[in-house]
Amino acid sequence: KFFSELKIRLVLVILSWFITAIISYLNKEVLLFILIKPVLVSTNIDSFYFIATNLTDIFSVYLKVVYLIVNQITMFFLIWQGFCYITPALFYFEYKKLRFTLCLGLGLLCGSVLLLNTYVLPLCWQFFSSFQETPAKCVSVFLEIRITEYLAFYTFAYYITVVLSQGFLLTFLF
Repeated sequence: KFFSELKIRLVLVILSWFITAIISYLNKEVLLFILIKPVLVSTNIDSFYFIATNLTDIFSVYLKVVYLIVNQITMFFLIWQGFCYITPALFYFEYKKLRFTLCLGLGLLCGSVLLLNTYVLPLCWQFFSSFQETPAKCVSVFLEIRITEYLAFYTFAYYITVVLSQGFLLTFLF
């Protein structure tokens, strides 16, 4: 009976991954805009753009955005299914402690993503774009960032903040 329930829960997780992937791909432009929005807020430029230097850059960026979002949502669902699977075997105090840990982990994750999008990315963008501002009579450098490089930077910063927030949770628990 336990293996059949585990199999059903795994099928639900896989099915949710596919459904989330389809919905995310249908809304890929909105998701990409959400990832770019911290830079748009931090700059006061009227015309802001990224460049694509390869024929498949834009398509691969859309797929990477969908992959990032789908895997994060599916990870939440997988953790929830695992929690629901082991809940009947726990004592009440273990259930409360595990529920508190999961809620705290989710709260720290949401807080770290909010911190990333509100403060860290705009500060990083201002820091790196400050190298473009050179005094007169010097070599001028103009920043034109590729969309694939920005997405790689965003993904790297996202995973660093997630690891730091969950590391803080583990430090807090132990």
